[in-house]
Amino acid sequence: ERGRRCILVNLPVTYPPLTKHVTLTSLLTQGDNAVFPEGLKSKHPALGGYRVFPDARLRVQGKRDEYLKDIRAVESARFACVQALWNKPWDCFFAVFSGTDWVSHEAFPAMEAGRFDEEPEAAGMFEDVDRYLGWVAARLGPEDHLLLVSDHGFRTAKGVFYLNEWLEEQGYLVPDYRRPAFPPSHRMEQAALDAAQGRSRMPAFALRAVHRNKAARIFAKAYRKLGGTWPASLTVDPGRSRASAICMKLRRPSP
Repeated sequence: ERGRRCILVNLPVTYPPLTKHVTLTSLLTQGDNAVFPEGLKSKHPALGGYRVFPDARLRVQGKRDEYLKDIRAVESARFACVQALWNKPWDCFFAVFSGTDWVSHEAFPAMEAGRFDEEPEAAGMFEDVDRYLGWVAARLGPEDHLLLVSDHGFRTAKGVFYLNEWLEEQGYLVPDYRRPAFPPSHRMEQAALDAAQGRSRMPAFALRAVHRNKAARIFAKAYRKLGGTWPASLTVDPGRSRASAICMKLRRPSP
């Protein structure tokens, strides 16, 4: 609004861009183009490797090590974009590295206890980000300011309380078995799974029967990890529900 030149890399809620400035979009991106203006890819080939999310298929299929490696690959490509754009004119250069969050969801207990040898890829993600920050810090001018911020921290927990699951048990919420999907913030992950598994959907009656049966849920989870087509989460039927937690997965916890 004040005419400052901005470069935005992975800033949430920037799709579709509300500015003509350089924007590599983040959460809520629809489709496979996250680089704006679109002509930037021809000028900076590194931008062609930009991805918002790691490959969600690896996580759903239980390929944990491959998933952690892909997280680092996503951030390596994101940093290459930062490097490619650094010498363009700017007043504000904003970049988010999501990998430290993603690997913490997978490996935080071991890292918190200092058992980094058990989680080399997760620990390596933090080492990568340290290196990225060092590169930026070495290139700051005398009038530049570097702000390092985090939107939240992490801690271990003895269990998980699925709020939507409880609301369903209390009769406040009804799942929509006809349109299973990820929350709106993770639509790109859903698109990746659809591409890998085909766009076929399970019949609503089959999803309902499995969702209500503990043994069947265990089988479905194993089937999905083997590459079978089965939704990872359900959405809420707004017409039949009185309350729900927005943007939270509705799923039965594993026994």
